[in-house]
Amino acid sequence: MPKSKKPRHPHRTKVGTNFWNVRKENLDYIRSEFATLELKSMVNLEQGTCTDDDFYLFRDFINWGIVAACTRPGYDNESVDAACEALRQAAEALSIVQVRGRKNFCHYVCTADELDKVRVAIEFVGDLMRESMDKCPVRAAKEWEVMRKFSRDAALGRPVSVSVAALKNAVGH
Repeated sequence: MPKSKKPRHPHRTKVGTNFWNVRKENLDYIRSEFATLELKSMVNLEQGTCTDDDFYLFRDFINWGIVAACTRPGYDNESVDAACEALRQAAEALSIVQVRGRKNFCHYVCTADELDKVRVAIEFVGDLMRESMDKCPVRAAKEWEVMRKFSRDAALGRPVSVSVAALKNAVGH
């Protein structure tokens, strides 16, 4: 029987490749998505021309802001509680608008109070996102994965209640 001429060697990883690093393309994608989302919160949300997918993205970024604000070191408890409460109210307002919009044949119109809550939350999360992408992109990606894990089974209109300790353990604080 003839021998195979292929060299047989075990699979080896490339030397110098660090798979824990976040790729530049992923960071650019997150930045562009969030810039688009900020623009939609300023223009489309006021006009009532947002889609259902936009509302899911709004809620994802606000939930990421809650995880980031709770798990970051260096913040005192009062400011974390205030930020998380404002973000929770904005997420609740988005859920209310989304449920109401689905009843109105996908025409999503916010009241002034809901619009203010959402804009304040998006502004807060935007500043946090820009800071995170420059200083600690790996941590931001880890927080994003934790947010996706905890909000995976969430039902529309019903928030998921998770303790701060559980979030810190999941992020690896």
